[in-house]
Amino acid sequence: MAESLLHSSHRKAWIDAYAKRGDRNGAERWLKQMDAAGISPDTITFTSLIKCCAKLGDVPGATQFLVEMQRRGLDADVVTYTAIIHACAKKGAIEEATAWLEQMQRSGQQVDYVACTALINAYAKRSDANGALTWLRQMSVQTLQPNVVAYSAVLKAFARSAQVDGVGPLLKEMQGLAVTPNLITWTSAIEACAKSQPRRRSQAEDFVRQALGSGLEPDAKLIRTMMRAVGAPHCMTLCRELGAGEAAMDVLASALESSRPEDDRASQGRKGLRTWPSLVSSLSA
Repeated sequence: MAESLLHSSHRKAWIDAYAKRGDRNGAERWLKQMDAAGISPDTITFTSLIKCCAKLGDVPGATQFLVEMQRRGLDADVVTYTAIIHACAKKGAIEEATAWLEQMQRSGQQVDYVACTALINAYAKRSDANGALTWLRQMSVQTLQPNVVAYSAVLKAFARSAQVDGVGPLLKEMQGLAVTPNLITWTSAIEACAKSQPRRRSQAEDFVRQALGSGLEPDAKLIRTMMRAVGAPHCMTLCRELGAGEAAMDVLASALESSRPEDDRASQGRKGLRTWPSLVSSLSA
């Protein structure tokens, strides 16, 4: 009996090791060895295999293992369902992800942050702001208070679809729930303004002031998004006015310099970057 348990534990460990490496074939070989030895794999073993498929973006493989697991009379737990929902969402298979989440609910499992956020991200990648917002609201139904990751994912959907009008209310909602926006949040909010036709420069400036006023140090992506939203010269003015750090100003200087015509940059030779006033003057011309 003890030897049998040892062999079982040994094989499960190898399955888990191969799964973590993303080696589905290796993990599946050990599963077959377990079956051949008359050792029944458990929920944890199948969950490892499903996670492996999720890592590889292999939705059919993840589905195959979950179906097989259920055929053997094993109950999927929260981790199992979350793994397959993540696999489906990662590949943009929203309908399949939604179907598994609904099955998860019917089975009596508590939907968690990871599952909901995976679906929100999938809708964001599809530029479906309404779908992303629906699942944000579903989190509240599940008694989960949305966190900054979930809100930022919805704002990314608004940005991709240039739906600026939904951004402000969502940021206010975050404030009311004491959820602090991060760099990703503000970048998406400002990007929505930049993509809007016409551009919402005034609203973008308001978001910039809120972001930098909160003490956040802008990174390269945020600065380039700000430049698209309010224009490069005004972006520089705002950064200086709001006390952006030296690193942020260096990123801005590099972005401003790279925006000059190639011939103009080449004419500088080894002189390096021009002064701030000359950069602003050239871009304002």
